[in-house]
Amino acid sequence: MTYKSHLLWAVLAGSASWAAVQVVPLPGVGRLPVGGANEFMLWMAAAVVGGLFPDVDHPHSRMGRAMPLVSWLVRCIAGHRGLTHSLAFLALVGGGLFCFVSMPIGLGFAAGYASHLFGDFLTDGGIPLFWPWRRRVGFRLFANGGFAEAALNVVASSAAFYAWWHLH
Repeated sequence: MTYKSHLLWAVLAGSASWAAVQVVPLPGVGRLPVGGANEFMLWMAAAVVGGLFPDVDHPHSRMGRAMPLVSWLVRCIAGHRGLTHSLAFLALVGGGLFCFVSMPIGLGFAAGYASHLFGDFLTDGGIPLFWPWRRRVGFRLFANGGFAEAALNVVASSAAFYAWWHLH
């Protein structure tokens, strides 16, 4: 997916996950203690960063240009669409942020990150979801940046707006 698509999906995932934790109790935990405007802003900022972070392994991506040393290091270790496009890395980074920084940042980041993985899972390149097993998996529905991606973005945005409209 393109940068703009990943950004859109990160915002959608951040918003949906924020709404979900407001109403859905987690087993053994109950409702999460989130709800203020400051926590929402942290959550959404983390979702956007999480939605763009998996492409840090590409030197020309927004994250790759913002963090060139990290980009180079990750590329040397695992290449593009390697480690950073796996469930293991999502769990490691999202869980680390949740445990050692804050719950809103960890969960928001994980929501955005998961949206990135899902988006790339839909593309013709697939992703190594179960890295270090390098086999790429995915639905392979469309090429990056094509008409199908744009149409999917319109449908997702429309569905999100519809849900928001009927929840308020």
